[in-house]
Amino acid sequence: MSTALSGNALQFLQINTVQVNANHPDLPEQCPICHEEFDFGADDLPVQVIGVPNCSHIFGRSCLTEWFSSGNPNVSTCPMCRTQLYGEDEGEVDRQAMLRRVHEAQQALEAARQRWEAVVQAQQECDQLFQEDIQRTLEAGPEARRLLLRALEEIKNDGSVSEAGREEVGRIIAQINEAD
Repeated sequence: MSTALSGNALQFLQINTVQVNANHPDLPEQCPICHEEFDFGADDLPVQVIGVPNCSHIFGRSCLTEWFSSGNPNVSTCPMCRTQLYGEDEGEVDRQAMLRRVHEAQQALEAARQRWEAVVQAQQECDQLFQEDIQRTLEAGPEARRLLLRALEEIKNDGSVSEAGREEVGRIIAQINEAD
């Protein structure tokens, strides 16, 4: 998969490569990337890496350009010796960091959603058990009903329950009173 040539790769090609002629003493018989002979009559002349310690390889310019835009993780290295030829674009590094953060945020949101679903399911199960307990208590007779109503009133008024909780307890009390 070929991607756009980064600014740093383009700058490297402009500053750190020189065109070589057919008489160059280090010119290989073929491009080490595509393994085809160099065609000095074409636009794709061979270029030599310069200004990079321990690397002075010669490649076809279009092959080196294709290498730099290949999207491989090692695009900023020499195809032969893997010497680092240029640094990554700051924009590309920022984009990759942003994509990594977005991916991490998506994973965190999915984990939170799953935890929330588990809490909702547990709450629904508790509500069901509570409703069943209330029903059994109501069926136990008037004394059990009176004790349940008193306990619910205490819960509603003790201040340790949230406003939503007090409203729910009030709804349950009204439901019990309507059942009379």
